[in-house]
Amino acid sequence: MKKWILLFVLALGLLAPAGAWAGDLRDEEWPDEIRTGDFYYLGLGGQYAFDNFNIDDPYDLDYNTDNTFGAYLQAGYRYNKYLAAEFNFHWLPDFKVAGDTPSWKTSQYLELESSVNMYMLVAKLSPGLDSEVWKPYFIAGGGWAYGNHNLFASQVAQNKAKEQEGDWFTSSNSGGAAQAGLGVILFPGNQFSVQMESCYFWGFGDVDMVRYGNISIGLSFPL
Repeated sequence: MKKWILLFVLALGLLAPAGAWAGDLRDEEWPDEIRTGDFYYLGLGGQYAFDNFNIDDPYDLDYNTDNTFGAYLQAGYRYNKYLAAEFNFHWLPDFKVAGDTPSWKTSQYLELESSVNMYMLVAKLSPGLDSEVWKPYFIAGGGWAYGNHNLFASQVAQNKAKEQEGDWFTSSNSGGAAQAGLGVILFPGNQFSVQMESCYFWGFGDVDMVRYGNISIGLSFPL
């Protein structure tokens, strides 16, 4: 969580040069529909997600976590300069949690590899504190999460040849999920816009374990 907050602050620090870049590209004679008009749009981008999985660990074990790169697709409708509704799909292929268990347990080393897909319907609400080249907004919504998990259990410690003596177990689950965060959209022209976002995602029920924050950047194109 601390890493996610730190990188979110760093991402905010990039807004000033990014806004200047958008201002340099924007032609004063271009119409302003992409900033204030109503239209459908499609988009895509990349993201980096920070593992904050809710591990049920009664033994307080020392786990290591690995974050993952991913991608997203979006389709939405902008009602006006203040509100947009959007469906987005998030693909996160390579979360990992690993650690040694106490020596008296059956397995001395456990490794969990998870891929997560999120199907989210969100609202993006701008407070109106915008300019000709950028606009901040709040993000909130919910949807469905699907996780595929591979669990590796070995009876040798982490620093030995665990792959020769362990076994893999595969499972999958799905359930409801929620999303909340902040974003900024840049308008270098009327052909496309640039979106920078940072959100937190968490699952419920069977996917209660899935918790992560992300930073993303992508392009959206009006139709």
